[in-house]
Amino acid sequence: MDDVPADFSDCVQVESVSSAGVGFAFEQPARDMDGDHALLQALIDRIPEAITIAYGPPDFPIMANSRQAEQLMGISRHDLLQIRPTERPHSHGWFLDDGITQPSLEEIPLYRASRFGETIRNEKWVVARSDGTRINVLVSSDPVKTPDGRVRGAITSWRDATEKERTQGALGISEAQLRDADLRKDQFLGMVAHELRGPLSPIRNAVHILQMRSPGDPVLQDICDTVSRQVTTITRLLDDLLDLSRVARGKLEIRVAALDLVSVIAEAVVWNRAMIDARRHQLTVLHPPQPIPVRGDAVRLAQVISNLLSNAAKYTDPGGRIRLTAETTGEEAVIRVRDTGRGLEASELKKIFDLFYQLESASDRAERGLGIGLSLVRSLVEMHGGRVEAFSEGLGRGSEFLFSLPLLSTFSPSGQDRESSMADRARENMLDAALEATFPASDPLSVTQPGGG
Repeated sequence: MDDVPADFSDCVQVESVSSAGVGFAFEQPARDMDGDHALLQALIDRIPEAITIAYGPPDFPIMANSRQAEQLMGISRHDLLQIRPTERPHSHGWFLDDGITQPSLEEIPLYRASRFGETIRNEKWVVARSDGTRINVLVSSDPVKTPDGRVRGAITSWRDATEKERTQGALGISEAQLRDADLRKDQFLGMVAHELRGPLSPIRNAVHILQMRSPGDPVLQDICDTVSRQVTTITRLLDDLLDLSRVARGKLEIRVAALDLVSVIAEAVVWNRAMIDARRHQLTVLHPPQPIPVRGDAVRLAQVISNLLSNAAKYTDPGGRIRLTAETTGEEAVIRVRDTGRGLEASELKKIFDLFYQLESASDRAERGLGIGLSLVRSLVEMHGGRVEAFSEGLGRGSEFLFSLPLLSTFSPSGQDRESSMADRARENMLDAALEATFPASDPLSVTQPGGG
């Protein structure tokens, strides 16, 4: 191996050394290390990256290459040591990151660092090795300077990024496939929900006919009431699935108008009264006597409150208490639904609004739920510029769900806006191009009461 150039006896230092994270600082005269070139070689051979050191103006010959550099380039150490940074780089198989363009001398990191004192970090290059293979490398280079700032050489590191880029490419393909699968899943759920709604219409009609034809038969009336409640529950679940599918596909629209949140609460209570009464819960509703003005979609906000009420009713033992309060705090309207039900663990509070999340502490499958209603609550509230939160002191201590919306500074209620919103919602259920092109307008399920799940 060539001797260390005479100029190396000067006092030199390296400001920082590449991405290998190794620093050299020759504060003592290099003549103290005379004859210790082997030690320098042993040192860079232990660095896990390919290292090249060029030293000595004006030509800055390469004076040391690590074993990793020899393996990475596919060139013997002897041949590497014959290369001068002033030579045309493409003759050694170096190309810019496109793998085609031959770089100019001034573009070579080792040349730029040794001649101009430039610091280079993680530049992408392509190396065509002698065995015919090509690799992608990340190159970093630092100038070697004397204490007074004169550039005397450069240290360059090379990292093989081929496998990393191949992995990133594979991950990109996998990510695209996952997005496509997720979209297909959303479309499938929406289609299933749509198809399942069809059979519910004749079932509901049959129940109405039986109720009218046998008004004096208490047993038959009880049976009809049970079937009717179950049909309503299934319908609401399917409606939520359809809405979630629309949210995922960016097709769910909210029709915003000035409204009184108190009237929305009243409608949500009506939607859930049968379920609450059937489970013998005590429902308390508290709100200020004056309107609570917000800007939003009346039907969707009623759906939010309905989902929270049905969730409270479902996870509270019969005879429990549910408290629904509405208040204004600062510039926000805040709705709270508190129950005396099963409560939530701390770990469940972090995931309770996730789609398809099922309660970890539930004792049976039916108690876990489908993980639809609360996810839809969060989506709808966020679409209104609000936030939703859940609180619980633990299992057996009940739960509280709240959501807040920005208040309107002025409010003039309009019944026409409300009727228009309801009519638009009916049309939305019938005109969803992807899922409901075949849904008959005469089906009584085309306008349903959104609700829990």
